[in-house]
Amino acid sequence: MSRRRPRRILDHCLDDHPAVLAWRAIEPHGVVPERIEVFCDSPNWLLYALPGVGPAGSTVFAKRRLRSTAAAERAVYERILPLLPVATPRCYGCREDGEFVWFLLQAVEGVPYDESNPEHLAMAGRWVAAMHTVTTSLVHSTALPEAGPERYLAHIVSGRQTLRRCLSTSQALDPAGRRIIEQIVTRLDHVEACWHSIRARCQDAPTTLVHGDFRPKNVFVRHNGTGLVAFDWETAGWGPPAPDLTKIDAAAYWRAVRESWGAVSFDTVVEWVSLGQLFQTIAAIDWKGTELAVDTTEALATPLVSLKLIGARLTTLSEFL
Repeated sequence: MSRRRPRRILDHCLDDHPAVLAWRAIEPHGVVPERIEVFCDSPNWLLYALPGVGPAGSTVFAKRRLRSTAAAERAVYERILPLLPVATPRCYGCREDGEFVWFLLQAVEGVPYDESNPEHLAMAGRWVAAMHTVTTSLVHSTALPEAGPERYLAHIVSGRQTLRRCLSTSQALDPAGRRIIEQIVTRLDHVEACWHSIRARCQDAPTTLVHGDFRPKNVFVRHNGTGLVAFDWETAGWGPPAPDLTKIDAAAYWRAVRESWGAVSFDTVVEWVSLGQLFQTIAAIDWKGTELAVDTTEALATPLVSLKLIGARLTTLSEFL
């Protein structure tokens, strides 16, 4: 579930640790781990590894999220993933804890997904295709957020508002940084003005389960090379395939989906890829814009560099509108 090294290790008095209590609520006879690996411990986002407590001595990940933001992910783990003919991490169970919910998840063993590796890209194309084609029959069987054009239009509105706030209130923004932000705002205005075209291009696409953040940090390739596993379904929803197609082999995806979606041409899949790249770029602007909140020259430097690159990508992608 995580390629990062743990931030620290806990090895004393673990019986009453919240992650252990959450696991033993699911597995009452489960063992207490000899150590807990701490990956994240912010107030609203906890992630721990419990080595040795799972089946055959495997590792279990205990992840705690706010219930208000965990509903979609919980529904995917509990009600949709068990129905799919693709490898997915097993969810041993969920435990509610006041305003939070714990996910107890199978550790995913494998190597990092490498988007420069053609075999990995082709494998991902087939995996995403299988997920998409199967879940078209499950649409709206489970309540999930909308994951199509309206989601990304909301990112435009939110991201632009954040950028404009920085322009109007920042005392640390230099002229070069101001130009970067102004250019992105102008380009967002242009994209929004063309949103009717975006909606039209998505209208005829199948509605399916969308992971929403299918990229290397959320994917492992199994050690034996038999497939990959995607995890972290926080942004999952019902929508067109486009958002999931930016880090895969489009040709492999098309060859796999055309058995179920015979009317979908390769050119259509290529168009979906472009739409997905546009969607993800818009979302990245919104997310990166939140880092402009600390108004110092030092704090603004890194997000401005990223925004400059993202803005250039937005300019290129918006040319096909």
